[in-house]
Amino acid sequence: MSKTVYDGECRAFNRDTVSDNGDVVTSYRKLALPLKQDEWTEENVVKAGDRVEVQKFGFIERGVVVDIYPTNLGTHIIWKYARN
Repeated sequence: MSKTVYDGECRAFNRDTVSDNGDVVTSYRKLALPLKQDEWTEENVVKAGDRVEVQKFGFIERGVVVDIYPTNLGTHIIWKYARN
């Protein structure tokens, strides 16, 4: 069962980890959502292991949530990009 916990504009950006020789080892993404910590509920809060889907400029990126940082200014979600 899937459910949408946020549908709207946000910032999405890359955070790649590279090896000493320049190869991308892992590819992490970050989402900066305008949802503050007091706007999450027990029913809709994102957890590690949840799936994420981001639509960017006509294509869709999918992955798995690694960590979430809700604050009083917004929420950052770190997720691992899954290339199919």
